[in-house]
Amino acid sequence: MLVWADTEAADTLAWVAADPDPDRWPVAVWSRCHAAWTVYPFGMAEFLVRLLRDQFEEWPLSDIGIKGVAAPRFLHEDDEDAGADLGIDPWD
Repeated sequence: MLVWADTEAADTLAWVAADPDPDRWPVAVWSRCHAAWTVYPFGMAEFLVRLLRDQFEEWPLSDIGIKGVAAPRFLHEDDEDAGADLGIDPWD
């Protein structure tokens, strides 16, 4: 397992690095909510696209903050913090 992300809800996202070809590494998610690992048979890019498009039958993360958001977008933590320092909610 090679961890590539974690969430504010204490979930862990990783690649199952069992194949010598990284393009074949499926994504594994440790969901704190489910207290279990789930392996998804596709790579990180497809996982993220499905996440942003809300295309999972069962939501894979403990945090449902982006679930069902009509126009999700990436916002770097530094930009989010800078907006908060100015009293701006970047998600409005």
